[in-house]
Amino acid sequence: MKKLAMEADLAATRFQARWCDSGREPSEAERAEWFAWLQTSPEHVQAAFDVESLYERVGETQFVKNFDVDAWLARGRAQVIRLPDSPTAPYSLSSKAIAVWRQVRIRALLAASVAVFSIVAVLSWKAIEQPQVYSTGIGQQLTFELADGSVLQLNTRSRARVLFDERLRAIELDGEGLFTVAHDAARPFVVRTPSATARAVGTRFNVYERGSHTTVSVVEGVVQVAAQVGETRDSSTRPIELAAGEEARVQQGVLTKVAEPNVANRVAWQNHTLVFEKVRLADVAAEFNRYNEQQFRIDPKLAGQLVSGTFDPRYPRSLVLWLQIRTGVEVRDEGNVVAVDAR
Repeated sequence: MKKLAMEADLAATRFQARWCDSGREPSEAERAEWFAWLQTSPEHVQAAFDVESLYERVGETQFVKNFDVDAWLARGRAQVIRLPDSPTAPYSLSSKAIAVWRQVRIRALLAASVAVFSIVAVLSWKAIEQPQVYSTGIGQQLTFELADGSVLQLNTRSRARVLFDERLRAIELDGEGLFTVAHDAARPFVVRTPSATARAVGTRFNVYERGSHTTVSVVEGVVQVAAQVGETRDSSTRPIELAAGEEARVQQGVLTKVAEPNVANRVAWQNHTLVFEKVRLADVAAEFNRYNEQQFRIDPKLAGQLVSGTFDPRYPRSLVLWLQIRTGVEVRDEGNVVAVDAR
C-alpha cells in the first residue's frame, strides 16, 4: 500500500514537473493523459493535490531543508480513501457497497476537475510577473528598460501599466510612449489605449493617446493596429498593418491610415522638440499645455489658425514670441495662464 502511494506521488510529480518546471503549456494529448490518470483512483487525485501544494510550499520556503516533506505527506495521506481496482474484482460487493463506491467515484471525478483547474491556475500564476506601473509628471520624459529587454520612452503626463506573461507582453497606455521592442516571436507585444490596440513582435513604434483618439506611428518593423473592442464598427475598423514610416489614427471607433505622415516629426519629442506643419493653433497650444504648468488659453476665433514651426515644449515663451509677431493677435501673461485673444 505504501509502495502504491509512493508511486502515485512520483507520477503526480512527473506531471507537475513536466509543465511547471519546463515553463510551457501542456498539449491536448498531455491534458488527456493526465485527466485519465486522475480518474483512475482518488489516491491519484490526492497525490495531485499533494504535489501542487508541495510546489507552493517549497516556493514559499526560504530553505528547503527546513521543510519536513515526509511528515507533510503523511498528514495528507490520512485523507485518502481506498477503492477497489475495478467493479469486477474477485470478490462480491453488496448493493450498499457498490452505491458507496459510485458516490466516491463521482466525488473523485469532481475532485479531478477541480485539480485540473487548480493546477492550471497555479501554472498561470507562476508565469505572470507582477504588474509594473511607470509614469511621468508635467514636463518629464523618462526611459525605462522592461523585463524582456524592450525599452519604453514615456512622454510627459503619461502612464504605462506593464503586464507580461509567458504568452503575451501587454501594456495599457495613457498618454504617449515610444516603444523599442525586443524580438520574441512567441510573445507578441501589445499596447492598448481606450480607443486602439497596436500589436508587434519586434519593432519600434510610437503610440499617442489623447482623449477619444489614438495615433500609432511606426519607426521600424511592422505593427498591426485595430480599434478597441466596443468602439463603433464599420469597414474602416478592420485591423491594418503599418510598415516603417506609416501611421494610423483611431478616432470615435474609426480606423484610418494617415496619408503622407512624417513619423520623424512625430517622434521628435524624445529630443524635446515639437514640429508642426500646418497644425491648428488650438492643437499646438494643447501640446504645449501637456508639458507646462503655465497653460495657453486660445480665443475660439483664433483656434483654427494654422501653425508651422519647430519649438521646444519646455519653453512656452518660444510660442509666445511666435504669436506676438502675428497681426491681429494679442498675447497677455496672466501668471498661470497665457491668454491669446483676437484683437
